[in-house]
Amino acid sequence: TDALDKMIYIPVSIFSVYTSIYILVPVLLLKGKHLIFFAVFLLLCLFNIACAYLLTIALTLINGQQLHSQAYIFQSLIYGLGMGAAASGFAIIIKLFKIHYQEQQQIERLQQQIINTELQMIKTNFHPHFLSDALANISDLIRNHSTQSPSVILKLSELLSYILYENEGEQIALDHEMLMVEEYLNLEKIFYGN
Repeated sequence: TDALDKMIYIPVSIFSVYTSIYILVPVLLLKGKHLIFFAVFLLLCLFNIACAYLLTIALTLINGQQLHSQAYIFQSLIYGLGMGAAASGFAIIIKLFKIHYQEQQQIERLQQQIINTELQMIKTNFHPHFLSDALANISDLIRNHSTQSPSVILKLSELLSYILYENEGEQIALDHEMLMVEEYLNLEKIFYGN
């Protein structure tokens, strides 16, 4: 029965934990109102002690016991302040770690988006310049009746297909990437010589 008697104090801790993580942390602590947070947390601790004191009185009345006045205060401090404040403190620490972890994940996602956006901007800047030069050079090859014209057009087509569609995945086979670099260099050699 002693363990069952102690369970009557659990709602005090539950109230304290939920008040701390859903009201005190987001409304006060995360908004930089530290002094107000500590003041309200102190009031919450006093409220926990008062609730534990009332529960101790109710428990002694139910069990038909009589305790010394010091025992009421001692149990109120242990179960109101000790359990309630400790549970709230642990809950606040866990909540802050969770918020920090989520912020780090968000920062990593944003950094990845920045990298992807920069890569897309590089691609959009690279394509028009490269494409206009390549088309001008192909036009010269066709005007000069070069036998390389069809193969150059196919190489350009493969290279553009790779740039626009095939390299969008997170991982690309290294041999395929190297093949495309070689194709690009071969085109440059055809256009500009060695």
